[in-house]
Amino acid sequence: MLGAFQFPTALRRRSTWHPRVGRLLVPLGLTAALSALWLTLFYSHTDGTEQLLYVFRLLFGVAMVTAIVVGFTAIKRRNIIRHRAWMIRSYALGLAASTQIFTLGFGAAVFGTGEVSTALLTAAGWVINLGVAEWVIRHRRREPRQPERGRPPQQRTQDAVGQVSPSPGAGASAASDPDERDPLRDRNGC
Repeated sequence: MLGAFQFPTALRRRSTWHPRVGRLLVPLGLTAALSALWLTLFYSHTDGTEQLLYVFRLLFGVAMVTAIVVGFTAIKRRNIIRHRAWMIRSYALGLAASTQIFTLGFGAAVFGTGEVSTALLTAAGWVINLGVAEWVIRHRRREPRQPERGRPPQQRTQDAVGQVSPSPGAGASAASDPDERDPLRDRNGC
């Protein structure tokens, strides 16, 4: 529940709420992801079924751990855009259980409840959430950054596809500042 309150800009900018709660949520998120991996690995499957679901659970559990660790590492390096992108991904993976209620509920009515369909419908919950997260990361409105003291504010323009970028001749390139890197243009950054 606390994770949802990490996203509003007002709480991140004007208080110590975001970093304090973030220090709590990182270990809690890692605990949730690692316990899911532990259950996947050590919970006995007596009938030997669910191999595809087993692989999906391992894949998305490792993805959630990775997203949290990369997001935490990014904020330690003060790379806010990368931190935000990876934390949105980790939150989306963590919320997949809610989406899986719908994919399994409606999907079972259409496709049945076989082993393969159940595994695919469960994975669909993770994929849907990651798809929405990627859309949010790439289409969120860029918030103007407060200029540092002694540094003139950069003029920003919007290109044809809505990407915000510094105008020509506006001073230093935004790509040189780790807080201003665009995750669409810096594929290695996210």
